Amino acid sequence: MVRLALLAGLLLTPPLLAQGPSSAPPPAALMTIGRLHYDGGGDWYANPSSLPNLLSALRTRTRLRVAPQERVVTLADDDLWNLPYIYMTGHGNVHFSDADLSFRPEPRARTPLEHMVHQCVSEDTWMQRMLGIDAGLPPLPEREDRLRFLEHYADVSGRRLERLQAMPADWFAGETRFFDVPRSRAWVLTRRIAHSAHHRGQLTTYLRLLERELYSTYGPTADTGGLFQQNAPVIYRHRTVDELLVAARGGAVELPRLPGPGATPPTERPG
Repeated sequence: MVRLALLAGLLLTPPLLAQGPSSAPPPAALMTIGRLHYDGGGDWYANPSSLPNLLSALRTRTRLRVAPQERVVTLADDDLWNLPYIYMTGHGNVHFSDADLSFRPEPRARTPLEHMVHQCVSEDTWMQRMLGIDAGLPPLPEREDRLRFLEHYADVSGRRLERLQAMPADWFAGETRFFDVPRSRAWVLTRRIAHSAHHRGQLTTYLRLLERELYSTYGPTADTGGLFQQNAPVIYRHRTVDELLVAARGGAVELPRLPGPGATPPTERPG
């Protein structure tokens, strides 16, 4: 796991303090620090003089062969794992999502990218073939990254919602075909919601495997306070779709604070 370290501690480490000339040959490579370039609107480039100053101090006070500048890396860079320390700074939203789109927790599992492709294509198929709802857009965005998926899904789902809101009540009770069996349109819509919730549950598990905090999806999580029985609150990451898109595009959005589970275990069967 990437280590976010307090690098000033290096200056006080006894074996590295300058103690006069050394007979040992210097290492071949120059040590440097990685500055993490992340998405989401946080100022990852803030305090540009801080790392050069720290590297200069290391060069002056220790026998380390230190580069004059840090190296900018992302979580997707192979070089990330060759750096002894990673420095992250800035404020606002921090997303590593495009790097996470290729995360495959097990060879038989979908990646988040493949989940989004499946979600968009299957929903388009259900809506058009089973319900006759055509949003007038292709099922997938032209570019398959996190921001374009969010923008596309918000657009196409908004159009479908407008069409559905315009339907009379008896339209929902009317019969359609669910693959090879007859079902009411209301049944198909309910099944579609369950289908999407199923994949949402899978992706929240992925977030846990990636060691991310979880806001609410429909109820409390361990990060919002634990169990419902413990009066844990529901805390959504964003209040509206529009706010979510502002944050995804790098805008300044203040996220709600997550209190964590506290001293009480966030499970019915602790231990």
